[in-house]
Amino acid sequence: MALGKQIITLSDLHDTALRRKAVTCPASITFKRHTAAAFVISMQGTTIHRLLSTGLYEYIPKDQEVD
Repeated sequence: MALGKQIITLSDLHDTALRRKAVTCPASITFKRHTAAAFVISMQGTTIHRLLSTGLYEYIPKDQEVD
């Protein structure tokens, strides 16, 4: 699993959702697997804050990885 750019702000998460991308949080047991950014942005604020502070990244599928 490759990690894309880190999502730092809510605006970054919103832009990722508009581009129909997925996100992942490697430090979280629940969100270690990729999840649609549109789904994440609809969660409670405390959950989004925890994910952003722990480290939320754009997910890059294996077939699109750059070596």
